[in-house]
Amino acid sequence: MQMNYRKKTYRSAAAITVAAMILGGCAAREEYTGGHVTEEAPQISAEQAKLNMIQTSAYNNVNGLNLEQDSYISILGRSGEGAYWDQIREGMDQAVEDLNTLLGYEGGDKIRATYNAPDREDNVDDQVSILDEELDRYPLAVGIAIADVSACEVQFDLAAENGIPVVAFDSGSDYQGLMATVQTDNDGSAREAADHMAEQMGETGQVLILVDNSKAKAQTTRESAFRDQMATGHTGITVAGTCYLDQMEEAAEAAEEAADTEETAAADGETEELDPVQEILSQYPDVTGIFAVSSNAVSFGLELTEAMADASEETGAEAENQLVFVGYDAEEEEIEALSEGTISGLIVQNPYGMGYATVVAAARAALGQGNEAVVNTGYQWVTAENLETEEIQRILY
Repeated sequence: MQMNYRKKTYRSAAAITVAAMILGGCAAREEYTGGHVTEEAPQISAEQAKLNMIQTSAYNNVNGLNLEQDSYISILGRSGEGAYWDQIREGMDQAVEDLNTLLGYEGGDKIRATYNAPDREDNVDDQVSILDEELDRYPLAVGIAIADVSACEVQFDLAAENGIPVVAFDSGSDYQGLMATVQTDNDGSAREAADHMAEQMGETGQVLILVDNSKAKAQTTRESAFRDQMATGHTGITVAGTCYLDQMEEAAEAAEEAADTEETAAADGETEELDPVQEILSQYPDVTGIFAVSSNAVSFGLELTEAMADASEETGAEAENQLVFVGYDAEEEEIEALSEGTISGLIVQNPYGMGYATVVAAARAALGQGNEAVVNTGYQWVTAENLETEEIQRILY
């Protein structure tokens, strides 16, 4: 059984030139504080605004990265689909273009970077296989969004033995040999989401957490931080539970396979399929808030909210308070739901800056320049009220 919470791709605008970055970037960049973008100078491009969100300024430009010609950097994502991953690639490509322009490399001398990813974000085996293939090509460095915190350690050891530095991005792990982790402040952003959500819920009610990949550290960090913030700062709100969508999907597939092999199956071969939406509705009937830790989880959450509305209409019941729905990212479906009022607020990450900073961190590691342990690429809290502001429009994708 395949749960329907995947989405189509949605691309953003073209990238900036390195000259604008080197000559005008410093003047345009303002101080970065926490997870928020401070007031910026007018007339800057959307791409520059995203680079400005990176907390450590060494990672929003390629100055001083004197890589040899024909160097090759391998970037592995968790998925090849969706506007978020498109932005990762665009940031990555811009960093490589800036490097080649800065160093004057042309034609076959150019530095290269490739992006590879599984067909699905939770396809761990596929990501491991891709990593094996990439290590066989002996890249200068590897950047990887780790799909499973414990799945790639053998490959990481092999990379270290061969002098190939590994940088994590988007979602890291506790592996000690990582040269850097380029990511959103997952703990801080989830706590902020909890604070906004509690305010909108009037400091009372029940919240359901949706996690689509229980093996990705970024998602489990958001879940635990959100839970802790609610438990310590908003005691009138109860976290009713967490639904791990990948585990539900695996359980449903296992149940179907078992039913297919049962000798006592119905004569016509039909078996009752597990409907995850209906299962959640029956298990959590009193939920007044939904917190989704990723765009895939948001997509499933939108199916859930629609089913809740249908159920209320069928029974003639009227919700006492509107459901408060908070999530992550800025896919087209999410922005539309935000505009319509179905979603109350979004933590919008900075995948363009993440892709750019990952190439920079990989190059720094390869050159032995050292890296920050964690490179914070920033985020912004977005609501229907600030959605149309210039500041927010510049960072959407």
